[in-house]
Amino acid sequence: MRVRHRRPAPSGGGGATWEVRPLDDAHAHPLLHQQAPTRAAVYHERDTWPERVRAQGEANVEVRMRRLLGQEAVGHEIHRRVRSSRGAHRVLVSALSFLVAAVSGPALLAQTSDEVPARESTPRYALDRAALVRLLEQERRARKMPGLRAAVRLPSGEVVRAAVGLADKKTELSLDDDIGMPGGSTGKTFAATLTMLLVEDGMLSLDDRAARWLAEEDWFRRLPNADTMQVRHLLSHSAGIRDYIDTSGFYVSMIVRNLRRGSARYEPEELIEFVADRRPLFPVGEGFHYTDAGYLVFGRVIEAASGRDYFDLLEERILRPLELDEIRPVRESILTGVAMGYTGGARSIKKNGRMKFDPSSEWTGGGLVTTPTMLVEFFGALAEGRVVSEQSLEQMIHGG
Repeated sequence: MRVRHRRPAPSGGGGATWEVRPLDDAHAHPLLHQQAPTRAAVYHERDTWPERVRAQGEANVEVRMRRLLGQEAVGHEIHRRVRSSRGAHRVLVSALSFLVAAVSGPALLAQTSDEVPARESTPRYALDRAALVRLLEQERRARKMPGLRAAVRLPSGEVVRAAVGLADKKTELSLDDDIGMPGGSTGKTFAATLTMLLVEDGMLSLDDRAARWLAEEDWFRRLPNADTMQVRHLLSHSAGIRDYIDTSGFYVSMIVRNLRRGSARYEPEELIEFVADRRPLFPVGEGFHYTDAGYLVFGRVIEAASGRDYFDLLEERILRPLELDEIRPVRESILTGVAMGYTGGARSIKKNGRMKFDPSSEWTGGGLVTTPTMLVEFFGALAEGRVVSEQSLEQMIHGG
């Protein structure tokens, strides 16, 4: 796996943006073959590690973890369904976040099926907590991170988890397995999963045009491809919409709001406005451009189709049924009970508890505080068919 730094994102929940390229190995993590950019979920001084990763090539956390386990510790149930396809970006694209998180923050890898590619006749799983601690400490020191943690879900359902280093350098609070961290774009997969539940209910279709639900909104009519984009295009980043962090107007606005208010909070429509009144990047379905703005548009589709608040639906349909009680939607501007993030050595959370980019602005583009254990439990349930039907999972993987 090669990781290339694309651009800094607003400090806070989103973290930096990375582009993930596949390993040459035909049996490498399957979802990495989708070529989609993803966001690092946590930010423990990792701004210095892209150069290290490039220099080391495959000698990174993800590869070392695979070798330690003896097999690729990813969802092989998903592996059977995904082929390498340059530019093929699917509804489940945000699952990439959990595959690269081992390098960047709330680290995790997931193995969800006894089926493995035919590389070895007998898979070997030699990982225990002590081995995971050694690996994390080695990487923490190499990356000069205050803290690093991981959760690994084995085929049996057992979760091996560990944490090393500090959650807060000033107070010397140790990082543990339970403290929350902003989950960044891992939240997009929760939105995609909720979508498929609504599809199964007959409330929504992947082929619905977004205009069916949003045509009366002035901001929507000003979007590129407004008349042709479908639900599936918004979910798979193929609607031809830019991201607000691609625009200079967003960064100017960030500076102004921070100077005036000490933080920058936005309603979804305010962030969508930054990409309105522009030419499409490409016709719908004929390209890929990672965009939080597109997921914010889709969030409004969910609410219009269901008549419900997005976070309320998420809790009712996914978080509570799966007992993911350590995941909480970010409805507030000041996060409590989370690890202290760092960017360039500076704390991402100010003394008053606020961030430069208000975490409540993420919404359907992320919008969750979580832990590695909760993420592997969610992805395990998803791959094992305990959240959506097999047909829906196929659509998530192949339907973009």
